[in-house]
Amino acid sequence: MEFILNSNEQPLVEEILKLHPEEYCLIRLTSTMLQKSIIDASGFIRSLFKGGNIIDYSVHPQGGENKIVKTSILLENKSHKLETSFYRPHTKKGGPRFWILGLKQLHLGVCQEKCVIKK
Repeated sequence: MEFILNSNEQPLVEEILKLHPEEYCLIRLTSTMLQKSIIDASGFIRSLFKGGNIIDYSVHPQGGENKIVKTSILLENKSHKLETSFYRPHTKKGGPRFWILGLKQLHLGVCQEKCVIKK
């Protein structure tokens, strides 16, 4: 699936590249992702996490008891340090996911329903 930037995302990516020209991944957050704070780790995200030594889902065992918890920094108008869990659930063949504790409480608006992961 090809990821094509829309007119609202293009200026955001240009700003990100000015500040951080490193590898990144842009996620279009759905209302479900915002409500539950759970995000499926797509192939691009898994690759970025593996390359950044965050988690290698290909060798990570399934189950919440095996989750890895790290502090993440989310940037909106200011930075937010939030705890993030990386895991593979027992259900749905262990599809890789990450859960950002407190994402819902940030009250991200429609224009800001994007998340950038920087290596």
